[in-house]
Amino acid sequence: MIPDWHLLLISLTYIAVLFAVAWYGDKRASSGKPIHNRPLIYSLSLAVYCTSWTFYGAVGQASTNGWLFLAIYAGPILFLALFWPLLERIIRITKEKRLTSIADFIATRYGKDPSLAVLVTIVAMVGVIPYIALQLKAISTTYELLTQPLGFSVGIPEFIFQDTAFYVSLLMAAFVVMFGTRDIDASEQHPGMILAISLESVIKLVAMLAVGVWAVTALYDTPADVVRIARETTPDHPLFHSSFVSVSFMLQTLLAGIAILCLPRQFQVGVVENESTDHIQSARWMFPMYLGLMMLFIAPLALSGHLFMKDLGFSPDTYVVSLPLVMGEETLAMFAFIGGASAATSMIIVATIAVSTMISNEVILPLIFRKQQREGQRPESVQGLVLTVRRLVIVLLLLSAYLFYRLAGGLESLAAIGLLSFAAIAQFAPALFGGLIWQGANRQGAIAGILGGTFVWFQQLFWPVVSQQFGANSIDALVPYDLLGFDMDDFSFAVIVSLMVNVTLYIVFSVVSSSPVRERMLANDFTSVRATPEKRPKSALDCKVDDVRVVLERILGQEKSDQFFHSYQGNHGLQYNNAPASNDLLHDAEELLGSVVGSSSARLIFSTLLGGEQIQL
Repeated sequence: MIPDWHLLLISLTYIAVLFAVAWYGDKRASSGKPIHNRPLIYSLSLAVYCTSWTFYGAVGQASTNGWLFLAIYAGPILFLALFWPLLERIIRITKEKRLTSIADFIATRYGKDPSLAVLVTIVAMVGVIPYIALQLKAISTTYELLTQPLGFSVGIPEFIFQDTAFYVSLLMAAFVVMFGTRDIDASEQHPGMILAISLESVIKLVAMLAVGVWAVTALYDTPADVVRIARETTPDHPLFHSSFVSVSFMLQTLLAGIAILCLPRQFQVGVVENESTDHIQSARWMFPMYLGLMMLFIAPLALSGHLFMKDLGFSPDTYVVSLPLVMGEETLAMFAFIGGASAATSMIIVATIAVSTMISNEVILPLIFRKQQREGQRPESVQGLVLTVRRLVIVLLLLSAYLFYRLAGGLESLAAIGLLSFAAIAQFAPALFGGLIWQGANRQGAIAGILGGTFVWFQQLFWPVVSQQFGANSIDALVPYDLLGFDMDDFSFAVIVSLMVNVTLYIVFSVVSSSPVRERMLANDFTSVRATPEKRPKSALDCKVDDVRVVLERILGQEKSDQFFHSYQGNHGLQYNNAPASNDLLHDAEELLGSVVGSSSARLIFSTLLGGEQIQL
């Protein structure tokens, strides 16, 4: 047992260090001497993939399902090894079009369709909230484990003000508001945040290695004794009987490979925060090496936990902390707690920024601007509005995750909830990857596929878990799990059915429906490996350069507007204020505005302030 004040002091010191590092990163970037734009930092930022599920849950999964835990590491490694050119193309398109999120990316591919952006945002939010709640649960559980007497039953405190997760939520909200919403341009990087996330990646890796090295050297005479003693004393351990060749292993590898890009937080750090596509070449070997080190001691820890703690009542998900604690290594246990906290808080920070940007840009701001348009109001400066909306969304998002944790805190293992979120986010894959290789795919197919696949996911996977926690009536499965005699677990079968429904609807609706000219032109930009910018037809707006300048100054401020026109004139030549606005100018101005408020809101603002119809064919 560790005194409350001791662990609290260490935790607050750690959080203060994160704030200091983020502040330093922002200061260096603003002074023109950034230190975040390096291949190593980019590779470490990708390690936000390693959450409390990877830090704690992988050991728990190894203890219950054997070698199946390797699938979560194999997926990202295979993706970066085989499909890195696809990541490079996605980054290039995102930078060219100043896109802000995976919802913005998918919606822009299919004609900048606002309804598709809203759909992707809702699915992402539903998939991410339980995942954030999982991180809160992991921090709270391990904190209580360290500060309560051994054998004390760890559960959710009766009162909120006694709950560690409540204070973690408050601290994370403060951090994200301070370092994630400093600039209204959501397509710009967050140097301070990325530097802090990279530091957390180092801390959680060192903590995992420290616990692993201690376990195999201090608990045994030689490292080989881990396997020998475990075989003699616990021959029934899943690690001695599981196989790599299974439907579950292959499916979870696929989900993990999809997640490395489709998870909102991974799209944020891997695409939006990327400073140069050259960094991918370094990340192709640095990140897999990081994952290799991260999983190096998972099997030994799972075997050791089973050997020494099987009869003590500790959950396998807590072995990384509880094993050194029970063996009297309190300092190491505290370091393991900080490592797990790093894994959890980095996920919370980046996921909150990514999803809050999607919610504000694709849902809330368009509603506000449409209401102003209907009432004949002319949007004034939106800088304060955008930042206020994003900050409120961040707080509400973390509050929702905390409430989910309070209401459904008895959910299954960390790995089970993590896989549930992976399966939800996987519904983006057909629309995302299909839109990059098939020019004939259209918005009807993308919407039908995501809706159909998400419905199956909700009915077959999400609702049974939630109904079990809240005592609601479950829904009979639409598809029996023993269909055609398939020999697989329920989760695998449900995911396969959801993805089959998704892909089928995506293809069928795309084939039987037609696409407007605008969508076909945008599709060419996405499907061409080295696409040239689209030839822009005459805009429906008849306005002058000065009109566009006034709109941008009113919304973005004079400094950002001057930067835009200076850059534009350098690329396209001098634009006189009383000259007609060219199609290129209108297009680039719309993209700049879209990087702040989203594509849908940008078109609404232009149509309101410049008059006439929306900027379209």
